[in-house]
Amino acid sequence: MNRILFASIVFVAGCASQTEAPPPPLPSPAPVIAAPEPTGPIAAPEPVFERIAAPERCQGEGYHCVRVIYGTNRDRLPYDPAGQRAYGTEPETLDDAYEVPAALLQLPTTTRLETGEVIVTIPALHEPGDAIRRKRSETAEIDEDDRSDVFSFLRPPEPFYTYRGFSETVGELFANADDRDALLHIHGFNVSFRSGAFRAAQLKSDTGFEGPVFYFSWPSNARLREYFNDQVDGDVSARALANFLVQIQAQIPEGGELHVIAHSMGTRVFSQAVALLRDNGAWSGVREAPDQ
Repeated sequence: MNRILFASIVFVAGCASQTEAPPPPLPSPAPVIAAPEPTGPIAAPEPVFERIAAPERCQGEGYHCVRVIYGTNRDRLPYDPAGQRAYGTEPETLDDAYEVPAALLQLPTTTRLETGEVIVTIPALHEPGDAIRRKRSETAEIDEDDRSDVFSFLRPPEPFYTYRGFSETVGELFANADDRDALLHIHGFNVSFRSGAFRAAQLKSDTGFEGPVFYFSWPSNARLREYFNDQVDGDVSARALANFLVQIQAQIPEGGELHVIAHSMGTRVFSQAVALLRDNGAWSGVREAPDQ
């Protein structure tokens, strides 16, 4: 324990006399006070990057990043300064998507497919298989201290406005990866855009998957009582997912494969998309998993 030393000076008044009083003694030098030792919470350990591709590393105290390439037919929301809320719960039907090369068959749809990139921060203290911790509110401000404790978006999701932007970004990820394969996550019922993106990033981080990770987010209402409405929104999203699958497949290097992890109602959306692709001859790369 640090000790603070106090010095005191005692003055003794002498008796009155006729002689001149001696001069007062010089004050004692000020005591040396030791500086207190630093205290506070234990710092989080440095992030471990063995399984994180070089272009996905980001600077931060107690967290690392995963880049997620997304496709969605959700409605885009007004700009959110907190950067955590970008897409809503309704299908987007207003604008046309960017043009793709004529060789990539795109099915006509009633909902607009938008692609983009979002960078998810994962706390260094997160262990594989742990539940995702996040701010309950999607509009809550996130600072550097929060990022060492919860999943978050490093910055707002950034849409691609051209197919070239999508293609070049995916090409960069493959060029810096040790794997030719890619991973696609499709969320299920009662999931927001943000929650599904966190799950896609967790799948890559927790499993140590080396290739790029993709994510398709259909307009789930993210409410427990909206099961049947979610089913309708999922059904109208199958064509948008089919088009996203075609764009992804065009980027995978020769010899590589796309691994799809669809959860709950997401399997219904995926199976419909695959059926559409087969019926239209748009993609011959679908194969069934072997019987167990």
